[in-house]
Amino acid sequence: MFLPDILKENVDGEAILWAAERARKADSKRHLIVVVSDGAPVDDSTLARNNPDFLWDHLVSVMAEMATDETFSVVGVGLDHNVQQIYKRSTELKFFGDVEKLFLPFLVKQISDTIAD
Repeated sequence: MFLPDILKENVDGEAILWAAERARKADSKRHLIVVVSDGAPVDDSTLARNNPDFLWDHLVSVMAEMATDETFSVVGVGLDHNVQQIYKRSTELKFFGDVEKLFLPFLVKQISDTIAD
């Protein structure tokens, strides 16, 4: 994901809904969804047929919906982007070495916080 030559098309809101649907089938009281993002949802096919804010607005709507479900926590990991605007609990990775240094401690804390909620 850190390689600039690789196309990164993603529909973040749809992916979160899909993950939540799968998680609901698990026998757990709490669920943690970790979104790895390169900054914003992008899908050329979707954007070609809709307004430029369509995917962003959908993501905002999905996050508002997820905030009402106490069984879910959604956190963000930005790849060379600050994603705190949409994911209040988030971290940013600047390069691959940050996975061990920043991501793993962040993930452990998020799991701990989710269990404690």
